[in-house]
Amino acid sequence: MIGKCKQCGYQAGFFGLKKGICEKCRNTDINNQPDKDIAIQKMTNNVLKREKKGADIAKDCLVNGLRHGEFVKLSDIDSLIKKNFSYDPYSTSTGFLQQMMKYIESGEIINIKMDDGDTVFVHKDHTDSLKNINS
Repeated sequence: MIGKCKQCGYQAGFFGLKKGICEKCRNTDINNQPDKDIAIQKMTNNVLKREKKGADIAKDCLVNGLRHGEFVKLSDIDSLIKKNFSYDPYSTSTGFLQQMMKYIESGEIINIKMDDGDTVFVHKDHTDSLKNINS
């Protein structure tokens, strides 16, 4: 009896197929491990999505806060991220920090290390708001 491979269509003897798949396709699956590659790709995409969320938080801080004279404490952002992205706060924090570093490198944002160890972000045009940090 002759059957066709479900993956490549190869006509093989009935005993040449296992679960409808020829030996060549079975060996290819073992060596290529497509399921593993797909899983890794999905995980990578998920991490990139969460990093983008962090970058979006940084952009929101810049546009709706820092440019209007507000300051941003890193500890407050970390708490917000841990609360809202508890499944992977690290990727989201990484995205936030990477975006803030771009703003710092461009000269628009200044970061200041406080005595308590916290980091504060301030817009270059609003350094006078530093007086209100401890209030």
